[in-house]
Amino acid sequence: MDPYLVADTLVQRSGNAMSEASFDALRRCFHLPYKFSTFEKERVITSEEEFRTLFDDAVETAQLDNITACIRTLDTAHLSEPDTIVALHSSHYFSGSLRKGEPVNVLSTITFENNEWRVSVSSYAIHPASLRAKALNGHLRSQENTNARAARVSN
Repeated sequence: MDPYLVADTLVQRSGNAMSEASFDALRRCFHLPYKFSTFEKERVITSEEEFRTLFDDAVETAQLDNITACIRTLDTAHLSEPDTIVALHSSHYFSGSLRKGEPVNVLSTITFENNEWRVSVSSYAIHPASLRAKALNGHLRSQENTNARAARVSN
């Protein structure tokens, strides 16, 4: 088992799932509970419903921010214990050919449970004022966004 290959596979698989807005594909990349932090907040996602809300917010954020591409690169990965990989990757967001903000660096713990490698913990180095940070921190669901979401669903 090559920790770099395991981590890179998860980084690319989760990135493709987000690009394709595929909840099921993304969900297969993460263990529950999924613990993560930003500069502002720590969260623990314990249910499918919470993970779905996080996913929906991330997809909506990409649409609101006009993200057309995300290039993800794995910087490093190593085996810290027989069933644990620690990995660092960077996400670079684009709207057309224009970069949208600074790259987001993510330190993740990938664990082997139930015969599968999945992400269980992540720390996001993301600017607190960005839409992506608001989504991760659970602040995207303002009344205005809820009303807009309801209007899109009814159309």
